[in-house]
Amino acid sequence: MHRDTRPFDADAPDATDLSEAVRRACVQAAIAAWEDAGIRGLCGEGRWEVAVDAMCLLDLGPVLDRARAGPAERERGVMPEGR
Repeated sequence: MHRDTRPFDADAPDATDLSEAVRRACVQAAIAAWEDAGIRGLCGEGRWEVAVDAMCLLDLGPVLDRARAGPAERERGVMPEGR
């Protein structure tokens, strides 16, 4: 698998957009895992562990690709090179 080796520039104009996209993806994964674990009958602590695991195992590649794509590329579904 190709790993992006470009340095992260927190001062770049799109750094906030990127961090927000990652945050949203992590929260969505955690909520889905929490709810699924509850349906499976896990207690609160078990549900929390499943939610944390979901965030840790989340494939951020697609999230980063969408965040790095410009608005026109996102609309057309075209992802940046390198992935």
